[in-house]
Amino acid sequence: MTSHTQTPPAAAVPGLSGKRVTFFVLLGLAVIGAGISYTLWTYSRLDVARKASAIAWRDLTEQLALRYRSAEKIVAQGVDSRQTKMEFGERFQLAVDRFRTIALLTDQYQAGLSVEELLGSEDFIAINMAVNGSRHLPQSDELKQAVEGFNQMRARERDLLDSFGGKMLDIVLKFVAPTPFELAH
Repeated sequence: MTSHTQTPPAAAVPGLSGKRVTFFVLLGLAVIGAGISYTLWTYSRLDVARKASAIAWRDLTEQLALRYRSAEKIVAQGVDSRQTKMEFGERFQLAVDRFRTIALLTDQYQAGLSVEELLGSEDFIAINMAVNGSRHLPQSDELKQAVEGFNQMRARERDLLDSFGGKMLDIVLKFVAPTPFELAH
């Protein structure tokens, strides 16, 4: 007789089956794909919000130009009557000129903040008190509405940057958090 050797049946290897591995790989790919899609969707929404902020800023710059023109007159009167130093008048004029001549939103925004800082300074308050008898420049309703509209758009940008998609974008693109624009009182 011939002897046949029988091979023992393969022992089951403990662990995951091929079907389970495939399921987890596909699930992982689906989650990564959904995360990337959400991040790109957030980027699209953020782009729209940034464009809306730019439009709101242009509306605000028109109102700020009027505000700064009246402040220039007050500073000029103060310098002419020697109620303030020429240095302050020159610094103020340079800041206003920079605001007017810059076209990039982020740079013009910073220039506007610089002018507002000067408008809130003790030097300007003293000039305004001497010329107009008031500590503050009057603020028109149009100016207040323009500031409020711009700040709402900036808040929308901040909300998008604080979302999951915004945080994912920030890893790669490093956005600067938008800040509200505040008028000197």
